[in-house]
Amino acid sequence: FAGLYNLDTDYKLPLTDSHYLRKDVSNTANYLISRVNAFNHNVGFLEIQRVLFSTEKMCAYVIPARFDLQLYLREFSEYFMKWFNRLSPAMQNTFGTDLEEKKKFPNSRQPTKSYWWKVNVILCLDEFQHEGTQFRRARHVCDVRWSVPPKDVFMEIDTGELRIVETSPLTVRRMPHEFAHFSTPILECRFEGAKTQDEVTARIEEIRRTGRAYIGRFDRGDRIKSRFYGQHLTRVELAATWNTAVTDSD
Repeated sequence: FAGLYNLDTDYKLPLTDSHYLRKDVSNTANYLISRVNAFNHNVGFLEIQRVLFSTEKMCAYVIPARFDLQLYLREFSEYFMKWFNRLSPAMQNTFGTDLEEKKKFPNSRQPTKSYWWKVNVILCLDEFQHEGTQFRRARHVCDVRWSVPPKDVFMEIDTGELRIVETSPLTVRRMPHEFAHFSTPILECRFEGAKTQDEVTARIEEIRRTGRAYIGRFDRGDRIKSRFYGQHLTRVELAATWNTAVTDSD
């Protein structure tokens, strides 16, 4: 159970043979939240529709009540489909795969190596096509060892749900840059004064009982990304703004 605590009763961990799945999920959540833009929330009482889980960092990952996730997913799928339809047929077949044309940096004779294509991805999940939510942003958690054909576990960036997906160009594509900066509804919460997992559990149970948390402040941060051009020129870009809600006892 190391790494993952206080799971929502409907939060399903995939059945795999990995002894490290909980740790992998915890690491994915901890890493992801600081690399995806956050929505703005006000200090004060915040209505919470779901606490997904907490981690060994003694942070909980929650979804505020203001978000209609089905609507959010449907709007994203519509936006992604419009983007996809603007691509040429050749690009539709190759974008986000190892067949995609590699870019060259100025003063470089060799194309750059493709970023590991399974890290941040777009999933195409046929089982949600009838809902119009089949295209979903996700981050790779781990592979399913010895699976044939190959399968991987992914965490949806906008819901936190875990999916085992048979990995192929029909189901998994590397996430285009255009979609990397979309904000996630998931909010990281840290509990002011909590020093043990039991204290975190008590605070989470209170949130689940009342459906709200009192946010005393937000710890905000910017993730900075450096881009290198040639051998010396560097441009620094703002890649994401993240928020950690710090909750007080109400």
